[in-house]
Amino acid sequence: VGVGIIPDSLATIRYLEAAKASQPSAPTGYPKEEKVATTNGGAFTRAEILNLLDETIRVQGIVQAEISQLARDLAKELKEKSEGKKKKKTIPIPEALRKIKELDLPRDPLEERNLTEEAFQKLVAEYEEDEEVAAKAQLLLHPEPKGDVARARGISVEKIIEIHQFMVARMQKVLAEFLVLDQET
Repeated sequence: VGVGIIPDSLATIRYLEAAKASQPSAPTGYPKEEKVATTNGGAFTRAEILNLLDETIRVQGIVQAEISQLARDLAKELKEKSEGKKKKKTIPIPEALRKIKELDLPRDPLEERNLTEEAFQKLVAEYEEDEEVAAKAQLLLHPEPKGDVARARGISVEKIIEIHQFMVARMQKVLAEFLVLDQET
């Protein structure tokens, strides 16, 4: 089904506002070359912030698509291996990490610029009145859904609750496994 399967009214409204606002418009109150300082001593112009947002959105899309495909491939592989067996197979965290590293995913643009999430949020907050920056920030926070919307609408609330309960239980198992791993892993 994919990401964005639960229709969220507020997220939909924000997305539409962001999409509408992302149409070229004159910046309001921000000179093109004004630099905004960051907590690590760097400074960014409005254009650099827009480029950073674009790059982050692009990388986020690539990572999401690649990880989703890997998850589907692993689920299929594990299902085939466990056919006819009582207990389902799982993949150990170190092996999963190795497979993710093999994807050779692009580096996080914030990490490349030595920006923390907090510093980036403060940087973007300096332009909260700028429609174009705000629209791109919204796209970063609420990417376009890639799932089957019609199929998602057919999922009952009870089924969604069941899925979330399963995910919580599974994440607790993963966390327990993770906590016993060697720090070097």
